[in-house]
Amino acid sequence: MTIEEKVIEVINDYVSSNGTASKMTSDQLYSLVTATYPMNRNSFLPADYCYNRTNEGIDFERHSHLFERTDDGNYLVLGEDYSYSGPVYYRRRGEKKDSIRGVWTNGLYEEGAAVVDMTTLRLNDLFDGVKNTLKLIPVTVSAEKNVVSVVFQELSVCGISVEEEVYKIFNATSDWAQKTSYHCDEAKDGTWFYYLETIDECIGEVKRLVSFEIQKSSQANHTSELSQMVSAKAFENAYTHFIEQAARNAESKKAQGSKVPYGFKERPNCDGAEFKAQYGQGTPSAAPYMNWWVVSIYYLPENGNIIMGIEEDRYPHLKEIQIKPLRYDQIGNKKVNTAVFYAAHKTYVNYGELYEKFLQVCEEVMRLGLK
Repeated sequence: MTIEEKVIEVINDYVSSNGTASKMTSDQLYSLVTATYPMNRNSFLPADYCYNRTNEGIDFERHSHLFERTDDGNYLVLGEDYSYSGPVYYRRRGEKKDSIRGVWTNGLYEEGAAVVDMTTLRLNDLFDGVKNTLKLIPVTVSAEKNVVSVVFQELSVCGISVEEEVYKIFNATSDWAQKTSYHCDEAKDGTWFYYLETIDECIGEVKRLVSFEIQKSSQANHTSELSQMVSAKAFENAYTHFIEQAARNAESKKAQGSKVPYGFKERPNCDGAEFKAQYGQGTPSAAPYMNWWVVSIYYLPENGNIIMGIEEDRYPHLKEIQIKPLRYDQIGNKKVNTAVFYAAHKTYVNYGELYEKFLQVCEEVMRLGLK
């Protein structure tokens, strides 16, 4: 295999397991590739595999494209054959400003696009970025004219307007105006708005805003006591302790560890009174997990992946759940398909996102009941 073929294989495998939401540094990408195929550091340069940037000496149209270079110098891991939209930038030696070499439109590349509507391109980039970062959250993201809108349960969370050189977040609530670290101004209708300079900080801010509003709504309309049983910090502590024990088990080849009180209060009529830890019987399981009702959070010691899901044969209501799974897959040594709602490598897992998704899925289960 050539070096390029090895890089493509590793990145495509990673995207297949983890989706396209991961952002990594060049060092992290190098470590990811060399964990499978050791190679000289200079043999793999992430910048050579970008959708949105190119360098002199590279046949861009024939070269493989796997990443999007972000404004902070990191890389969004997209994999091959991604439906990318946006301009391709390059900079000649000695120049201080970027030029546009061509444009992607839904995965199709056009070389040397002479006239580019930069507002439209920025809108497309913003729409793709917001939709991608919110894909695990039950919201609707749409784009019209120069505005990206985010709606949760038919209620507008916010709008993002693409201005000439900035991004304007508007329709924010007064609660969020007091919560965010950015300066907000009040509009005539009583909502709040503010401006951000870069697309990356805008996407990150929208994600925080959406998570805040959903959590606020959940607290106001809760059908369960789960969010009151355990804080996000206690949840993270519980699962990191679980991973540590599972890793020790994999090394010792013994299925040690037992259910311990992680701070989850007992609740009657549950499939297990507390969050239960399962490590295997006698020998360590290939997919140890912690579960509450039928919702399980797996840790796969072999590849380090963390996956949250529901086994298909344990829960007949899966088709009725509003939060749709990312995919159906067989986890570890299990013979049944699991509906996967969250997946990430342990190095890159976001416990805040995992906690929010866990609450949402559990509450769906509680609403529909057990059979």
